[in-house]
Amino acid sequence: MRDLTYQYGKVRVVTGPLYLPHEEADGKRYVRYQVIGSSDVAVPSHFFKVVTVGEGVRTKQWAYLLPNESLDEKCPLSAFQTTLEKIEKVSGVIFPTKQMTSNNTRN
Repeated sequence: MRDLTYQYGKVRVVTGPLYLPHEEADGKRYVRYQVIGSSDVAVPSHFFKVVTVGEGVRTKQWAYLLPNESLDEKCPLSAFQTTLEKIEKVSGVIFPTKQMTSNNTRN
């Protein structure tokens, strides 16, 4: 991220948990996740990360969808890159896009 800051000046990163469905042996899709601790804290099946750099017309965004599991350290982050629309769909969060100004109003 430090390299992005040097290149673009402004860097914003939003990361959040996801509980995504998976297909089981019966062919149906289920949302299933582990809970831990005495308070039954839900363990996400995945995480999302949205990186926004720059401002105005120089704004760029990247979106990532990562499984919550051990990953090979040689696996590049780019292997998990996806569209911002996909992250918005599965998370329910709407992210400001390139059409947004720095004060978050549409052009």
